[in-house]
Amino acid sequence: MFDYNLSKATVFPGGFERWQKLGYPVETGARPAPANLTFVRVLKAHDITIADFKKLLNDPSIVILDVRNDAEQATGSFKGSLHIPFEQVAMRYKEIPKDKTIIIHCATGIRSSTAYETLKAKGLTNLKVLNANVKFKGDNYEIFE
Repeated sequence: MFDYNLSKATVFPGGFERWQKLGYPVETGARPAPANLTFVRVLKAHDITIADFKKLLNDPSIVILDVRNDAEQATGSFKGSLHIPFEQVAMRYKEIPKDKTIIIHCATGIRSSTAYETLKAKGLTNLKVLNANVKFKGDNYEIFE
């Protein structure tokens, strides 16, 4: 039985033997896994570093937009942040000040990156994203990659 759900399948006329006769590279055998894997977060132009975010926490020209859900937000939040759950951003975007820089955050950076795209499509241009993990316990928080 054949699996016809192949993506990017290629047929080479003459098959494997012709491939080899033409001198094209062939690899065989298992490749060893690397001994160590290192995660490197690559920031996009609209992302803000954790260090820069911490420097701006009390800056009055900044609005921190918390797009976590209500249960997450109940565990704690950044002082003075504006809470609009991710699912409501497209409907409530007019509540976001246009005269300040907006830094969007969630718990992992995934929803904040999507909220960025939504707000950008709505015409907001002064946006940054904290693309990091954020955990709260009351007034205490931890931000990490």
